Amino acid sequence: YHLNISKSITTNIFFSLKHKFIPLLKNQIGSRLLQNYLPYTNTEIISLIYQELSDKLTFLLPDPYANYFCIKLFQNLSLKERISFLTNISKQIVHLSTNKISTCSIQSLIANINTKKEKELFVKSINKVIKKLAYDSCGAHVLEKVLICFEREYTGNIISFVVENFILLANNVNGLCLAKKILVSEYQSENFLYLKMILKENCLSLIENPYGNYA
Repeated sequence: YHLNISKSITTNIFFSLKHKFIPLLKNQIGSRLLQNYLPYTNTEIISLIYQELSDKLTFLLPDPYANYFCIKLFQNLSLKERISFLTNISKQIVHLSTNKISTCSIQSLIANINTKKEKELFVKSINKVIKKLAYDSCGAHVLEKVLICFEREYTGNIISFVVENFILLANNVNGLCLAKKILVSEYQSENFLYLKMILKENCLSLIENPYGNYA
């Protein structure tokens, strides 16, 4: 009732919902209402909400309704809180990136990351698991999103992995998107000379492959 007559999450609403956010966020209507109110809620209340949910993010992001709220919450946090958010999810980055629901949330987060510290933190969390992500139907798109949204200074490890494993990735249903992305993004770099050489050497096998032929 209080949510329906309010335009923001007030102090009274927050304390009436304290310890009750999880079931509300896992409900379609509840999640939508709270998302709509976040932009009009003062920063102190948003910080209290984050404190309430910070250790539950890896549980909420794979939820079909709560994940939308989590992204909206991230957009309204302070930089310090955003760093905390990214640190908390980094422990489960493979699971979150390869889950069919939370992969969309992770890709949305990548698009909303805009500071050097955030980018360095996120890239650090995926650098050791690039191979696991590259051959996964959802994880490959997370890496592709990083290549699209982050500057080259942050994507070196991903680029190197794709270049070094280009043929394997190009012939893989999931890795193909990364192979094609690198062909375009590396067109004017030194890597392209190497890519042209291996394309020539493996031309026939690529053409005959149902995925590699696109490369």
